[in-house]
Amino acid sequence: MINHHLNEATLLFYAAGSLGDALSLVVSSHLALCPECRERLRIAQQAGGRFSRRSRRRR
Repeated sequence: MINHHLNEATLLFYAAGSLGDALSLVVSSHLALCPECRERLRIAQQAGGRFSRRSRRRR
């Protein structure tokens, strides 16, 4: 049973590929066992994709 979850900043940096190797491994391991954080990551990735598309249209 998981008692602690990843914070939003960690999920966002992970989704952007901005974490170092060691922390990425820790996050990946946690995500493998935690459906709640996987869902939060999925939402963060969707939001990031929408933000990215909007930024490109404004240029």
